Amino acid sequence: MKTTQLLYYSDQYMKDFDAEVLSVSPVGENWDVILDRTCFYPEGGGQKGDRGFLGSGEVVDLYKKEGIVHHIVSKKPETGSRVACSIDWDRRFDYMQQHTGQHVVSGVLFKFGYGTVSVHQGEKYTTIETDASEIDTSTLEAVEEEVNKIISMNIRIKDYHVSEKEIPVLKLRRAPKVSGQIRIVEIEGYDKVACGGVHTSSTGDVMFAKILFTEKIRSHVRIAWLLGNRVLPDYRGKMFTVHSLAEIFSAKEDELVASAKKLLDENRTLKKELETLQLDSARKDMDRLFSEAELINGIPVVIKQFENMDGGYLKLLLSVLPGDEPYAVSLVNIQQNRLQWAIAVTSEGFDFNRNRGDLLISIRGKGGGKPPFYQGVGDNTGGIELFFSKFKDLLRKSIG
Repeated sequence: MKTTQLLYYSDQYMKDFDAEVLSVSPVGENWDVILDRTCFYPEGGGQKGDRGFLGSGEVVDLYKKEGIVHHIVSKKPETGSRVACSIDWDRRFDYMQQHTGQHVVSGVLFKFGYGTVSVHQGEKYTTIETDASEIDTSTLEAVEEEVNKIISMNIRIKDYHVSEKEIPVLKLRRAPKVSGQIRIVEIEGYDKVACGGVHTSSTGDVMFAKILFTEKIRSHVRIAWLLGNRVLPDYRGKMFTVHSLAEIFSAKEDELVASAKKLLDENRTLKKELETLQLDSARKDMDRLFSEAELINGIPVVIKQFENMDGGYLKLLLSVLPGDEPYAVSLVNIQQNRLQWAIAVTSEGFDFNRNRGDLLISIRGKGGGKPPFYQGVGDNTGGIELFFSKFKDLLRKSIG
């Protein structure tokens, strides 16, 4: 079978075309369709493949093998028929902007002394992994300025084919990964590289470029970019957030950071004051519980059931237990149909782990810990009295 005529190279802005169906093969619930010509770009070089319709069937995937483009389609066309095809243009143009914008960015990074290691054109943003271990903020801002300058210059993007012998004199940004006749994409004066993707006709169609964030990957700096039509919606969303915060803080936009810092500082102060009050309250509660404690073999034993206390209350009570006195404590906090339990015993004779199953079965509990603290949850609130009773029985046997 002859290779597919690639219309997307002759007219990268083509949205609709017709073609002859050369073959149809079943692939799971879909159909693998080969056409005599296509404008559907298969995924390659980091650029996402097209989507759209082939006749009345949806194109759900594409791949290219040995010069033939395979269209994976949801509905079977007739072999030998001529079908009308349409590309999802919004998707295609978005990835044309991503791909072209990436060329501009990589070209500028190269002039700043940074190579491009890998590229990923995602659905939300495009990432470019550089070969740099560090890039300072001022350099990133300079790169961003230069990228947008090139976009605004509306430089025509050229593509042409050359032989392998011509490659050394072209001074490409990186060496080609293919052989034979090699397609070159050039932004004159700024970038020249071997590439098989589809691009905008000029840098102006990229429209905008904005650095979103940077991160480290494999000890390299990876830069996330918003490119093309993705920039404006992001800006609108951020401005909505800024305006909303300005209303909440009753502050001007340039005062928001200071207002937020002030609020955080006040909250930290209040949190510390609250923690101090909670600790004081917990100490008083624990003192009261010890004053009411019964003695088992001369050791004070605190048994207490709470209802609907804060989830961290039992842990707070355990934190204020005396550090150098013998005691045994068993606490339960009921919250709706579930419960929290906590046990603290300073006696070396008390072996919780050995008796865990028998002790927790009454409340259908689980959990654990290490001496002297143990805690967990359960879901049988009706078994709390038995839980407390077994705890005291275990103390009588283990504390001599």
